[in-house]
Amino acid sequence: FSLAINLRTALRRLAGDQKARRNVTRSGLRAFVEFCKASISRGKVSSGSTISLLVALQILSEAVDPEARLRPYTTILPAPKKGKDGNEDSLASTIKGPVMTHPILWSEKELEQTQNPTLVGAVLKEQEMLRYVYENALCAEHIEYEDFLWAIAIVRSRSLNLSLLRLSDTADEEENLQCMLPVIDLCDHSAEANCSLRCCLSKDGGSINAIELVAQSDIDPGATLTIDYGHRGLRDFFRVYGFTPDSPECRSEIFEDVSNPLESVFVNGHRKGTFFSLSKIVVVSSLLDSWPCRGREGGAASTSSALLVQKALVEASLLLDGDGCSCLYEIEDESPHLHTISSFRQCPRVSGAENASCSEPGQEEKAIKRVLDFLKALLEGMPTTLAEDQRLLLQNSSHHPQLAESLQTALRYRVARKALLESVMEDLLAAQRIMLTL
Repeated sequence: FSLAINLRTALRRLAGDQKARRNVTRSGLRAFVEFCKASISRGKVSSGSTISLLVALQILSEAVDPEARLRPYTTILPAPKKGKDGNEDSLASTIKGPVMTHPILWSEKELEQTQNPTLVGAVLKEQEMLRYVYENALCAEHIEYEDFLWAIAIVRSRSLNLSLLRLSDTADEEENLQCMLPVIDLCDHSAEANCSLRCCLSKDGGSINAIELVAQSDIDPGATLTIDYGHRGLRDFFRVYGFTPDSPECRSEIFEDVSNPLESVFVNGHRKGTFFSLSKIVVVSSLLDSWPCRGREGGAASTSSALLVQKALVEASLLLDGDGCSCLYEIEDESPHLHTISSFRQCPRVSGAENASCSEPGQEEKAIKRVLDFLKALLEGMPTTLAEDQRLLLQNSSHHPQLAESLQTALRYRVARKALLESVMEDLLAAQRIMLTL
């Protein structure tokens, strides 16, 4: 654990840089932390981003210092892109890994390749926030904006959340909230990982001595070491790690209607072999009336703003903990041999009738039809079909391996997203057919 990169190591490194007059911040470390706090309170910087920013600055500092303790690690990290003229700056010339691909580094045109306007807007907003930090708090003489974004992408895609390792009521959880573990972070993701992490505590249980990578079973020489990055929705996985899992275990996503920003559908399901089973649908707009409002009262504009805040809160909860939200639709038995249909009893308003009960005849059918119509309209509004994307991805992989990595990454996300959408629709259509026979 002595090699871990976290808040403590970032503060120590940056304080040393400041003492040696190698400031990467404009007014010193303490002023930068205060700037972050003030920016969070004004809504200029997202809550909880201070640690990421500090660790990113440490990565930049370590990467350009030939005497740095972590230099052997930083040289093998995914590299920044070369400049437009093809020349390498001092940072790119020291890092020998493959070129970094992450949506936070993409242009708006590249982001639009995902065919997800909500995702595009969210990433652009984050880039705007990072630009604000760069222009108001960092020293442009020592840090290029593109290098700063690269460091953010490195931290985002390689950090582990150790906040669950709460040792005691007096332990400082914030230090371990976000942590990079060199070498361990080279492991790929798999839902059926062949390795896991084990925390080794001190004798008194008050601190972490080591994080061990433990094989789950015998591993053949040359095999890829994998760990489970956790259960996330497709969009969340893509935004955090910069890729879409190849294996079909990632079966959660939020689908939104751009023309109606208050209408969203969260879906969750499982796939075993060729059988897809829908386990959950949450219609976000149906939860808004019961969700605590944090907006100010008064006027139509304030009401609209409050609803958007509510929706953002619901969506954040869905992405972070889907099981913590109300289930509007559940398949009680996910066995392919006995496909039992349950109802929308917990939220009858999904059918559009405020006082209707889903136990009444026809209400469940109306609810399923509403969700089906919503998903069908989204699918029909997408610029390309699933089959077209699959062919394009296959052609690019076979005949144009050097094609822009951003396009191939976006294609993999599009394919996974549309495949999930079609699977959900097939499952709901099957539910309709079963209900007709009951």
